[in-house]
Amino acid sequence: MLTAQKLKEELIDGLNSAITATIVFAFILHIPDLPTNKNIKNISKSEEKSGNLRARYAKIVKTGVIISAVIILLFTSWLFGIVKIEGIWFVFPLIVTRISTVITAILCFSIVLFMQRKSTLKAAYYAILAVIFSMALYEFVWYNIAVAMKGLPPLLFPFAALLGWIFLGIREVYNIQAMKISLVLYGVYAVLMVLWVVTGFNYNYIGNTNFSLANEVLNVASNAAIAFGYAFHIGARK
Repeated sequence: MLTAQKLKEELIDGLNSAITATIVFAFILHIPDLPTNKNIKNISKSEEKSGNLRARYAKIVKTGVIISAVIILLFTSWLFGIVKIEGIWFVFPLIVTRISTVITAILCFSIVLFMQRKSTLKAAYYAILAVIFSMALYEFVWYNIAVAMKGLPPLLFPFAALLGWIFLGIREVYNIQAMKISLVLYGVYAVLMVLWVVTGFNYNYIGNTNFSLANEVLNVASNAAIAFGYAFHIGARK
């Protein structure tokens, strides 16, 4: 019979294997090609296409490795009791957030990293900024609507800090023409927020016994719309 302790040991063994495989795979992907003069002179169109396909494949795999690493980290934290899962919530030591918010952040980061031509520090900066900007903007708008409609206390200093990230995010894309998908997602975000306000701007929170699926959909969808819209926007930056 599989006991809880035995199950935990099996999960830890599997986790160790996954971590090892992820590290090895990431190392292999970062081994640079060393072309010789002969290879450079004799390169053909088919080789160029092959190189482009290889670069695209490597980019997909690198993105997958990053997603896997984050999932492994979350799983490890849950396994050892650092992070708890309560319904739709991740309960971290200092904060509580939706599971969907974490998934949105991971996908947002991955979209930007995938769209960037090269895996450089600048690409990582854009990806991190996309996550922070979208979360900061969403929380800024959401909380201040809640202040006006639900009587929450205004928070001056915390949101003053968030404004810095919001202005930085805007500065990075204001001179870049947004892709159509970004414009559509920005529009979806605006429509959902207006709909949410019109319907009373009710929301779920941990411990709430009156769970509303409609309000949860509005929350999750609007959050994802602004995050993915900005990810595609800044991801196009060269």
